[in-house]
Amino acid sequence: MGKRILLLLTMLMMAGCGSLSEEEVVEETMENIGEVHNYELEIVSSVQGDEMEDIYSMEIDMENNQGSIGIDLAERYDADPVEMYYDHENVYEKTQEGEWRNSGIPVEEMHAIFFIDYPTIAQTLEFIAQKEETAFEEAKDFYTFSYQASEGEAAAFLDEWGFDSEVYTDIDDIAAQFQMNESTLLLDHVNLELMMRYEDGEHVIITHELQYNNINGLSEIEVPDGIEKE
Repeated sequence: MGKRILLLLTMLMMAGCGSLSEEEVVEETMENIGEVHNYELEIVSSVQGDEMEDIYSMEIDMENNQGSIGIDLAERYDADPVEMYYDHENVYEKTQEGEWRNSGIPVEEMHAIFFIDYPTIAQTLEFIAQKEETAFEEAKDFYTFSYQASEGEAAAFLDEWGFDSEVYTDIDDIAAQFQMNESTLLLDHVNLELMMRYEDGEHVIITHELQYNNINGLSEIEVPDGIEKE
């Protein structure tokens, strides 16, 4: 009898150990930011009412400040995929002739355009977790934070995310969902919806879905043949 009671207590303790509070999830996720060194990132972007999608496939090496970017625009423009490579100094693009050239895009701007920085995106979780509008949910294998910007808070979210809110003044509303892996407490998936206002007053919703894979599992990213260091 005593053994059965001990076994039951052990099972209950083990079940309780797997559940973290909202505050604990945020704290652990912030602490783990420094443990992320490289990863794959896929972003699928779409516009409401448009069946076509733009797909961005990236390999990011944060330790060596380099990465490769593939952009599939075939559905929208019937064009070949775009290939890019960056290091700590320059951003390069592959021409239709197969040659590499300096794109002229500043590295910092490129990071913002393609949502490359894991720390910046992850730290946005800390911002939304403080908001009353944010809902926290624990599901199988994941913790989820869902946020709907209240009136006047879109600009603050944009600045946290890495946008310049003084430039993107046509974004009126934002909804975001952050999903953390339960076992690693690292970002797994982020869904970002931006409601943008046209000059005529009409609105359109643009969705960006970010999927993080193979965190800290990448092989060394090789510099493409044909890139000449400046």
